[in-house]
Amino acid sequence: MEKWIGFELHPETPASGVKIAELLPEIDLDLMNRNLNANGNSYGVSFKRNDFLPNTRLALEASEFARAYNKFTEFHDRTFKAYFTEGQDIGNIMVLLNLAQEIGLDKAKLEEDLNNHTYAEVVEQNRTAAVKNNVTAIPTFIIADKIRITGANPYSRFQKALEEIIKP
Repeated sequence: MEKWIGFELHPETPASGVKIAELLPEIDLDLMNRNLNANGNSYGVSFKRNDFLPNTRLALEASEFARAYNKFTEFHDRTFKAYFTEGQDIGNIMVLLNLAQEIGLDKAKLEEDLNNHTYAEVVEQNRTAAVKNNVTAIPTFIIADKIRITGANPYSRFQKALEEIIKP
């Protein structure tokens, strides 16, 4: 069974976010963007060059809100597109509220829950579980509690992993 679990990889990120160049000065952002687009091209995915790493805590809380209303997948997909394709700041509460409204979630209720941190405990539990399972990067896929795939991998890597699982 597939279940996406949000993981706050960098909880130390300031609420206002941080410029990637400050966090990772050795990274060539142009090269990184070219590589992302080269890899995404065959899947019809384009990446906007993004110089900014948001604090994702509110986005993770909003994802749990969406899960509670059976809209997790739609919110997850919309949030990823907003950040990676459109370059939006998903650490900004107004951005999250608008994304939620786009997919049919109650914007006012989400705002109330984000301001009250209604889902903060769930986000913390997810982080604790990820650390316990030695998750140190995102994405990390754990398949049948036996195979771990970390980072962006070709489709063939997932096929091979699934074939290993179903071997008699």
